[in-house]
Amino acid sequence: NMYIVRQEPRIGTGGEREFRHLMLKGASYMMFVLMPFFGFLVYLFYRKHQPHYIGMLVYSLHYHSFAFLLFTILSLLSRLPMLSMILLSAPVVVGLYLFSSLRTVFRQRWGLTLVKGVMIGAAHIASAAVLFLLTAFLSVMVF
Repeated sequence: NMYIVRQEPRIGTGGEREFRHLMLKGASYMMFVLMPFFGFLVYLFYRKHQPHYIGMLVYSLHYHSFAFLLFTILSLLSRLPMLSMILLSAPVVVGLYLFSSLRTVFRQRWGLTLVKGVMIGAAHIASAAVLFLLTAFLSVMVF
């Protein structure tokens, strides 16, 4: 705890750019871990439809590629003055895409897909939050 307290002034005075770079680098490693974990989550719910994990890993890469592309486009659009709040719509669009893609790929009824999608999405958000906090903590410790 004392180490973190000693690091705080360094972050606040001039080291903000370096710290931001370190956090961004840590976030890329976090996503590297998160994508296979998301594939495992989907595998847990749909192993009867697709008995091999590698198919779920491909689905995870597809889903995250869509999310990254969407966030990139919305980030660029949010720089326009009249569209500054558009980035807030990203979680809704990503959630709808998760439901739509699960329904398309695994061809289940919409009610069952909705339940599984909500559970997968909640577990994915929780794991991303835990990994983000771990990344932030490690970035402060390394900084």
